[in-house]
Amino acid sequence: MRLRTWARRFVRCDSGTSILEAAVVIPIMVVLMGGIYDFGRAYGAMSAGQKSMRAAVRFLTRLPAETVCKSWALDQAKNIALYGNTAGTGSLLVPNWTTGDITLTTKPNNCPTTSVTNINMSASVPYSSLMWSAIGFGDTTTMRVEHEEKWVGQ
Repeated sequence: MRLRTWARRFVRCDSGTSILEAAVVIPIMVVLMGGIYDFGRAYGAMSAGQKSMRAAVRFLTRLPAETVCKSWALDQAKNIALYGNTAGTGSLLVPNWTTGDITLTTKPNNCPTTSVTNINMSASVPYSSLMWSAIGFGDTTTMRVEHEEKWVGQ
């Protein structure tokens, strides 16, 4: 009879439910907040890559057609994309981004050309995640950014 009374009291007791609920909810909330933070960082990296591609393409659209495909022009455009200046100094706008990730395409045909109508630059933007590996995704992912404008020349 004592065991039955103790069992009844144990089932009706609710003094430990708060700690049990917290033990279930807190890890889920931490993962969700970390995921939101990580998504924000990824969006910021992609946005910075997109803006820098736009600036690099705008630089190339103002050059004479015969100089768009020259190595110095392409190097300066890549420096604008990577660092925000033509000299290639300072810190990278997107961490771990390299010149090998950026490609230039001119239309109607690819470089070298003297009849440029459109200039397109595309790039792979690397992103190193903090939380994605914890939920089964890889540590790094690559996002594609691209920008195209009409050539206006000088």
